[in-house]
Amino acid sequence: AVEKAKQAAEDKAKEAEKEAHAKLLEEAQQKFADDERDEKARHELLKKNRESREAGAKLTGNRDKTLARVTRFQNRLKLFKGESEVDVVFKDIDGVDASKYVSELADLILEAAGNTVKLKELNSIVKVCSRLHATYEEFSALLSKSILKAFQTTPAGDLNRRRFLLRMCAELCLTECVVAQGCPLPAMVKELSDVSCSEEQVITNFTIIASLAQKHAPSCFNTLPAKQAAYAEILGKEWVVRKCVLDEASQAHLQKMVVT
Repeated sequence: AVEKAKQAAEDKAKEAEKEAHAKLLEEAQQKFADDERDEKARHELLKKNRESREAGAKLTGNRDKTLARVTRFQNRLKLFKGESEVDVVFKDIDGVDASKYVSELADLILEAAGNTVKLKELNSIVKVCSRLHATYEEFSALLSKSILKAFQTTPAGDLNRRRFLLRMCAELCLTECVVAQGCPLPAMVKELSDVSCSEEQVITNFTIIASLAQKHAPSCFNTLPAKQAAYAEILGKEWVVRKCVLDEASQAHLQKMVVT
């Protein structure tokens, strides 16, 4: 009876180990596919943004300057919902002359961020910002200011919107829609790293930073998540190479704020 019980326990342990291995393998495969897809899309935007910066913004073609059309475009940005509306918004960007309202465009797209656009649709808003960056010379600098303003005016307890804004800012910096020199990411991380606030707020802030680290530890902090190493090991191959990364000085600065 003792031997049977011992054997049963060993069999149960082996089965549990087998299930854990299968679960980890499935997680690793999904995470690899997600990272590969996201980094490919990110790198495409990086190339486009660099080309736009080198060539200069181009407000070309026969564009509609009427207030009615510009207002309709502004409303579309304000209520932007994500990928399903990207083509329509692109058509507006390419067909409207809103050169007198570029600052408003930056503010309006930030109104959608984390409100009508959810985190799973983050890439769509980065696409729109990149298209605007390619169209209006001053958009990138104005967008940097709008992001920081949106972050600072969002209630500290609004985890979802602040998380979206931080992640959005990181994506814009990694794709160089916003240049490193004017990137508000360090200011946002500094505020979130403040441990002098209430315990509840510290937990909220930690959750927001953890979301960024989980997605962009190699790109923003020059660190390798432990789980990623486990994923790579179980898959038996190198992880997705990050081509979109912050410069070393920025990585070190962010890492220092988070660690200390």
